[in-house]
Amino acid sequence: SFIERTYRKIRQLRDLCDEQDVHPRIEVDGGITAANAEEVVAAGADVLVAGSDVFRATDRSAAISALRSAAARGIARRA
Repeated sequence: SFIERTYRKIRQLRDLCDEQDVHPRIEVDGGITAANAEEVVAAGADVLVAGSDVFRATDRSAAISALRSAAARGIARRA
């Protein structure tokens, strides 16, 4: 399951990368759902791994769409 303190760690990593002017992809794996994807991306993540949320869903297509929508909202919040 997702660990709440991860948001802070992602922000710290993104800030450090910005300070050093490096641009790696930040990937988060573990407990990613449509409910937290927006905040994870807003914090600075670029790649989300959401295996359980998708594969346990009755409608996998809808689960993927919900994740993509949440991630898009997170990207918009970064600007």
